[in-house]
Amino acid sequence: MDSHSRILRHEKVSPTVNFRRSLLVTPNGGRRYRRYCSRDNRRNSLRRALAEKKSMSNSFAGLQVNSTFQEPEELKSDNSIVDSETSLFESSPETSPESTAAMVASPASGRLLVINVKSPSSTRFQPNSSRPTVKPSPSIPCADSMAPFYSFVWAVSVSFILVGTIWRGFHPSDVSAYFPAFHPRPMHHWINDPNGPMYYNGSYHLFTQYNPDGFVGGPMHWSHLVSKDLLHWKDLPIALSPDQDYDCGGIFSGSATIVDGTPVLTYSVQCNKFMINAVPAEGTDSDLSEWVKPKFNPVMYRPNDTYDDFRDPSGGWQGNDGIWRILTTCHNGTCMWKSDDFLSWKYTGIFINTTDIMECPDFFVIPGTDKWVYKGSNEGGRDWYVIGDYIQSPADIIDIFNITSKPLEQNNQLYDVGTFYASKTFYDTPNNRRVLYGWINYHCDGTDWSGVQAVPRVVSLDPITQNTLITYPIPELENLRNPATPPQNGSVEIGASFEYSLATGAQVDVFIRFSKIVSGKEYHFGLDVFKDPSTGNGLRVKFDIAADSTASLNGNPFPLYPQDNQIVSLRLLIDRSVMEAFVQGGRISQSIPYCTPNPANIDILHLGIFNDGTVPITAEYKVYSMGRGVPLPSN
Repeated sequence: MDSHSRILRHEKVSPTVNFRRSLLVTPNGGRRYRRYCSRDNRRNSLRRALAEKKSMSNSFAGLQVNSTFQEPEELKSDNSIVDSETSLFESSPETSPESTAAMVASPASGRLLVINVKSPSSTRFQPNSSRPTVKPSPSIPCADSMAPFYSFVWAVSVSFILVGTIWRGFHPSDVSAYFPAFHPRPMHHWINDPNGPMYYNGSYHLFTQYNPDGFVGGPMHWSHLVSKDLLHWKDLPIALSPDQDYDCGGIFSGSATIVDGTPVLTYSVQCNKFMINAVPAEGTDSDLSEWVKPKFNPVMYRPNDTYDDFRDPSGGWQGNDGIWRILTTCHNGTCMWKSDDFLSWKYTGIFINTTDIMECPDFFVIPGTDKWVYKGSNEGGRDWYVIGDYIQSPADIIDIFNITSKPLEQNNQLYDVGTFYASKTFYDTPNNRRVLYGWINYHCDGTDWSGVQAVPRVVSLDPITQNTLITYPIPELENLRNPATPPQNGSVEIGASFEYSLATGAQVDVFIRFSKIVSGKEYHFGLDVFKDPSTGNGLRVKFDIAADSTASLNGNPFPLYPQDNQIVSLRLLIDRSVMEAFVQGGRISQSIPYCTPNPANIDILHLGIFNDGTVPITAEYKVYSMGRGVPLPSN
């Protein structure tokens, strides 16, 4: 397996372990992008920046920009834990003309529930809508007296390639079958961290780390998506490219802040030396499709007490004193910076001391409360959070954060226990809520893209504990639903299972409620997804509950409370090659990529409920087929 496969195949190696270094791996294992950050370039850039900064404006009005900059050519959220989902099963809507249901026999119990749902044609996969780029074959070398030999070698090589391609079942419809329908991402190539999410002038913007040259990490840019509803996305030209000396090697992660009515992108660079501001170009369109870097850049320089890990500025926030604050990753913790104009920044010290390097720090207040959340992404691939009380200090002194939850990296205080990293939140002004994105890293064989963003989630305090978080999909996702299958009830007996198949293009929103979970007994039950009817193989979502009510989701512990009323609720968002699971209304969540080995049949999704325990349980479920919000790749 080549180095790219070792990095990207999530089932072999954790995709986020040392991912900053993996971004630089080239086919021969080199780190060729380091040359962009030569010592002379850094010294000259620093001199120019200091000279230019003396004449900079103290306001973002009338900014002068670098005239030599060239545009790149490529260019309800009701969180009551169980009750909010209970209503889904209280009534049974009439069966849609688009769906049918039937009962057939089961080997284990004599009954097998099979539901065949026919989705509207508009949501079915169109096999000719996307085809991979086919590069022309090179000419046969040495067309002289050796031509017959080379022709033979060439013919044999091509034959092996064709046989391997056919054997893998690779064809355009198979490849496009993996592409998500409602998980945001650009149409092609590699993405990683979500960057700069924001709401501005009636539109939602989402940027990501992006390599325009392939499906593996490389010189980083920022891609740009825009939406009116957080559901239907438009893929815009590249927003930021490494086109200045201070971009030394590539544009790493950052955030967006609205400053005096102007959106400002603050980003870090690969050589870990500077922080840069970018603003919309004068006269740009309503999608903000053009961005420029003002002459005063850089705006931050690496502190003397920090080594190589200076990156990932958070979104800025303004205190009661009118002073702006930003957090950044530092070698020995999370650093705080302050500014009165968002241009001249002063380093005030370490805001959060951490044992591990915490990338992509985020800091925000939960709307409607006085509780603040700090999040850090450690290089082990997890996004940890703590909750506490925030106290502002004078402009030249570091602020104070008193943690009231369990300490960082304890108590399973994670946004997500699956493949989910480098998350970023933003304040959704119209809805007065905090919305979360996270990077789900994977690559399906035969495709030209890698990674998706998790569906947007609302972050809120758990109403039971008031000291932990729940994350749950925004309610707007319901607007992508097609007519639902009628709810079905059944008792899953010991060792038996109910199974059903859905002709929905593997785009579904599934609700399951397991009830009669009493204390003092053990339970082992769950759901098989993408189940192969012939082999029984697939992706398993399993619950284990001990006699003392200690519970786990695929081995990851989560609490059960008396308020749960002996019910375990599960919501699955299944989107062709990725799935997100939410338990107890978002008390625990898990993102799981899965590239089915038989993409030709992905349009028929097989699900099966199982019970491997010794106690009967009741499983009620409701399944919705989902439409498309992310455009399919163009040729």
